[in-house]
Amino acid sequence: MSTSGEPSSRQHDRKALALFLGILLALSLAFDIPMARSGSIAIWNGWAVLLLMWAPGIAAVVTSIVVYRSLQPLGLLGNRKVFMWVALCIALPILYTLLIYPTLQAWGLLTTSVTGFSASFVFLGFWLSLKSALGEELGWRGFAAPIFSRLFGFKSGQLYLGIIWYIYHVPALLFTEYGASAHVVFGNVMFFATMVALSYFLGWARQESDSVWPSAVFHASHNLFFLHLFQPVVQTSGLSSWLVGEQGLAIALVQTALGIFGLYCFRKKQKFAS
Repeated sequence: MSTSGEPSSRQHDRKALALFLGILLALSLAFDIPMARSGSIAIWNGWAVLLLMWAPGIAAVVTSIVVYRSLQPLGLLGNRKVFMWVALCIALPILYTLLIYPTLQAWGLLTTSVTGFSASFVFLGFWLSLKSALGEELGWRGFAAPIFSRLFGFKSGQLYLGIIWYIYHVPALLFTEYGASAHVVFGNVMFFATMVALSYFLGWARQESDSVWPSAVFHASHNLFFLHLFQPVVQTSGLSSWLVGEQGLAIALVQTALGIFGLYCFRKKQKFAS
């Protein structure tokens, strides 16, 4: 074993990344294949998709224990900035949801329905959403984002992670009702753009807060408000099918802006440090 800390650290990171991706692949296939065969993410009374969302988290926990002998790499705590980042990451999906859907409705491109909105919708819904979102984010941001940054640098590392994050979603996008876009190629391009862009923004949040919680609450807030608050959506124009949903242009533009912001902050801090 090398007596130098840096080579040993990089060696551990490479080993951890290989183990994490291997476990993730095995677990994902175990749930993706039954869902693809059935054409639905709702099989096993919804347990299949929940387990799939926890595949990155399980892979991260196992790898942290095996390689690092600690849960510290998961980012379960944080620094003094964590509360600011948590508040921001809860608020952002609410803000862009309220920007996108009412605007498109005002333009006459769709009609929406806000039903059952109450305190219980917010608190219980957020709790249920967080339980599944945390599984993904423990893997992607809690564990993997810092390793990708250490091994490849922030810019390249978060790009690679965004690509892997997209590939993780591909079976559901192509073979289940989750990929509901009427424009398959366009929808997948938009979804790919959001995965890469969010990797930069959430990777920056992870780096600045030293915590998984900002990305976990962002993911939970997005799933609750953007995916459920204004549903069902009735499209009243052919143009709206290109704009709405997680595979639409509207959310891709918003989240690309967040990604650019994350990159800008990284470059600004890097320039200041030099």
